[in-house]
Order: sequence, then C-alpha cells, then structure tokens
Amino acid sequence: MVDWDKPIQFENGEPCELRETNLDGWKQWGAREDGAYPTRNVHRLGMDESTQAGMMAAHWYMHEDGKSNWPGYNVINIPD
Repeated sequence: MVDWDKPIQFENGEPCELRETNLDGWKQWGAREDGAYPTRNVHRLGMDESTQAGMMAAHWYMHEDGKSNWPGYNVINIPD
C-alpha cells in the first residue's frame, strides 16, 4: 500500500508527485470492480505539457491503492 504522505514514484522509476487528494472520489472516472473510486491526482514529472494531449498524459487519476492498468505504472514510495 502506498503511503501518500511520503515521496512517490512509479515502480518503473519514472518520477511523479501527488497533486491533489479527493476523499469523495472522482465518480466520472468510474468505479473498479470492488466499487472504489479514484481519489488521487498524480502528476507525471518530465512530461512535455505544451499540448493538451501532453497535459492529459501528465495527470493521472489513481485509486487509493496506487494501482494502474499500465505495466510499470503502479505508484510506490521512493525507497530509502
């Protein structure tokens, strides 16, 4: 489980940061099979955000557990 109070990164080593927490969830993104809704806005650092597509690719809405459907993009805490 991710400790959202500590620095984070993707498990593939790509840097990211927590931008926003919404404890009520963003219901427009849909629930997972277990009924949980996304609650975290994660910013992928180092992305070219000069276009709308780049901005959209740089901001991900994640569930509380930080799990992604994209290989290597689960959120983890930065190892000590």
